[in-house]
Amino acid sequence: ICRVLGCLENGEVIRLAARYNELYGEEDAPLNDFSTMMESELSGSLLDGIKHLLESLPPKSHWDLKDTYEPKAGMGAEEFRAHLEGNFDDEKAELLGGTELHGPLHLLNVEEHFVTPGYDYHLECSRPTPEPFDTSYLLDSPPPDCVEKANALIGALQGAITTVQQDTE
Repeated sequence: ICRVLGCLENGEVIRLAARYNELYGEEDAPLNDFSTMMESELSGSLLDGIKHLLESLPPKSHWDLKDTYEPKAGMGAEEFRAHLEGNFDDEKAELLGGTELHGPLHLLNVEEHFVTPGYDYHLECSRPTPEPFDTSYLLDSPPPDCVEKANALIGALQGAITTVQQDTE
């Protein structure tokens, strides 16, 4: 049976176990249930592998055949990317970026991030929430004939750009 299971796709393993339970459900234990029958016959890492096949439900479409999985996953990723780009909201992103960054993953205008439950756990942000700095002095235009003040403003603007780049690395 283990050789057969090893040759099957994961979805086929689940269907085989269900069919076994239909056919032998009236038998005495442990033969009346595929899982308990396997537990009575196997041990160690082989048993762990078989139990994993029977109990694990992978994310959406991960049980497809190898030759069909990649194109389907590529299409799904492209659809998801298009959805994110089409629904991105600059103002909302700016507001959320200024709030507490700890917590589960949150993508703008996406209701559900994970198809399989249990992956939306709390994440800790390793950096503090950035504090806005005063930029009003950067908006003061010097008189057109004052080259010294213009050069000082250019230096201040370049310094502000460097600060923002360092804070966002």
